[in-house]
Amino acid sequence: MIRQKIDYGIDLGTTNSAIARMDNGEPVVKKTSLPSAVYFSKNRKEQLITQVGQPALNSLKNDRLIALVNSIKGVNSAEHGYMEFKRDMGTDKTFSNENMTKDCYSAEELSSLVLSELGKIVNDEKLTAAVITVPAKFTAPQKEATMKAAELAGITDCHLLQEPVAACYAFGNLVKEKNGWWMVFDFGGGTFDAAMVNSYKGVLSVVDTEGDNYLGGKNLDNEVVNQILMPHLKEGFNLSSFDDQTSVKGKCLRQVLKNIAEEIRKELSYTDSYYYSSYDRNINLCEDDDGNPIEIDITVTSEDLEKVLSPVYQKAVDICKVLLQRNNKDGYDLEKLILIGGPTISPIVRNMLKQQITKNIDTSIDPMTAVARGAALYASTINRKFTDTEESGISDDTVVLDVSFEETSVNQNEFITINLNMDKSGDTCPEALKISLKRTDGAWQSDNVSVGTMPEIFDVSLIQRKANVFTIEAYDLKGNKISTYPDTITITQGTKLKSPPNPYNFAIGVIQPEQKIMIIKKIAGLEKNAVLPASGTLSGSSTNKDIVKGNPDTNIPIPVYQVDDLSRICSKKAKYYERIGLVKISGADREINQNIPKGTPLEVTIFVDSSELITVRAFFPTLDIAIDKKLQMYVQSIADIREDYKEFSEILQNIIEKMELAGKPVSKLKQTLITAKNEALADDYKAALQHLKEELRLADL
Repeated sequence: MIRQKIDYGIDLGTTNSAIARMDNGEPVVKKTSLPSAVYFSKNRKEQLITQVGQPALNSLKNDRLIALVNSIKGVNSAEHGYMEFKRDMGTDKTFSNENMTKDCYSAEELSSLVLSELGKIVNDEKLTAAVITVPAKFTAPQKEATMKAAELAGITDCHLLQEPVAACYAFGNLVKEKNGWWMVFDFGGGTFDAAMVNSYKGVLSVVDTEGDNYLGGKNLDNEVVNQILMPHLKEGFNLSSFDDQTSVKGKCLRQVLKNIAEEIRKELSYTDSYYYSSYDRNINLCEDDDGNPIEIDITVTSEDLEKVLSPVYQKAVDICKVLLQRNNKDGYDLEKLILIGGPTISPIVRNMLKQQITKNIDTSIDPMTAVARGAALYASTINRKFTDTEESGISDDTVVLDVSFEETSVNQNEFITINLNMDKSGDTCPEALKISLKRTDGAWQSDNVSVGTMPEIFDVSLIQRKANVFTIEAYDLKGNKISTYPDTITITQGTKLKSPPNPYNFAIGVIQPEQKIMIIKKIAGLEKNAVLPASGTLSGSSTNKDIVKGNPDTNIPIPVYQVDDLSRICSKKAKYYERIGLVKISGADREINQNIPKGTPLEVTIFVDSSELITVRAFFPTLDIAIDKKLQMYVQSIADIREDYKEFSEILQNIIEKMELAGKPVSKLKQTLITAKNEALADDYKAALQHLKEELRLADL
């Protein structure tokens, strides 16, 4: 069967991934949670093997135990597996070991292996088209990296959808209540997103989103390690040489303890206390500084866990408060607070949300599969882009139909128009067919209608809150049954999703000659929450140098930024914002047919499609010259990230010292600095840099 719609939805997660497919009008989860892990090994014949998913995770955990034991002997033991590489999408970070078939892998290449493994789970057809979900706060380079991962995995027809949008779509498809304000609380393994959703008569509008790309289950596990497991071990063992998190010993021990922390955290979602013993599990860790074998023998209570996890969850709760305030709402306005992601199963965060946001917590949808289900539902509304090979799969005796209809509806009846496509059908295609539509439950069927090259309208009846599947029965005028493509039509009744919102303001970097700094200027029309696709223009600029026709060395760089809520910031310095790409207007561009002198007026227009892919137009109105270019995405350098972290840490430290001398409160700034330093110690420089930038944008510099 050749699918007319994309039909596949993939939740490409930091720690776990899932895939769902539309079957008979329903989103069916094919894989609930595939660990987003990749491992490279050798077999006994020295053949290189790549493992993905649970086998990779098991091998990685074993590597970490071996590395911990070897660290005591002063021997460095390399890991051959990787997780959480989603956090490095859009950077130049690479991963390498001696078991790889090439020198190194990028984060998107590792992600492509996870996508390929999900494709293998679908063993009855080849996965070449899918909707893949991304965090709402993913930047354009991170989204382009996701698209590249899909292409490497053979998914040539790929669309992106924000994770909270997918979740609310899945939820809206299940519930009877169709009116009111909802909030999606999506706390995943490595990212957090919140979304404000308005539902009116089944039409869902995501009106605003907020989040943190570096807040998730990983942060929860780190706190359990640092505040529960390490202090417990220090009471019975000499771990002086393990204290330094940057040392080989310190890193290895914490990596092993993270697995234990995750288990304890998950178990305490269902019970008040949990006992863990490494001895009972026959897990051999290593020896302490006195040569004693380290064993973990600990009982952790829900109260213990609440003390260490509440501050992490509070960051997510505070983001929800900002979202409510920005939209002039409070918790009483929320009909539903929808919980998505494994960490939301914890009663700790549920109680916090009830106390601080709303008591209307809704847990009716599976938090682990909602995103994949919603992505599949969305995929069922998008026509596929066929390759030549796929189109050739339609047999010569199959009549191709042009079918037009609303894939989702809030009405009890919908119109479907059908006509013959003579260009794509075979030479034996008749001039007309007798066609009827039959709903697969057998309770409704249309009359036989003569259909030719002109569209004919079918008024179909829909079952409420269901995916309605209609089969197409076609006969030629002699009564012979005819094969058609498509041969089925699906309309989901009950929920309709409006276009997703733009998660950021778009801005251009502009040099201020007086201060010799670059500042940002917002693009009108591409504000945060504008409905995509959209475009916006910045006027009033001019060239700051000459462009000589035919000379590539004379050019004007146009840096593009994605910017958070501008109403909450003070500093406009470009270096505190996320530069996503660059367009260079050069004398070598074929559109430039004359020299462009310094001071020539310049208008910049940015176009953003529904998957947030970006093109830029530079227009010189006095010369009537327009140049369209795809935005060249900025790939962040890990070396630059570390240098920026060092610079911004010093800037924030100086601000703190000046404010203390002036008698101003600095506790929040100090906490940000401490958090960033801890993230840097854990080699999570990108998260540290983001949190420093956020604080510096708010500072009145």
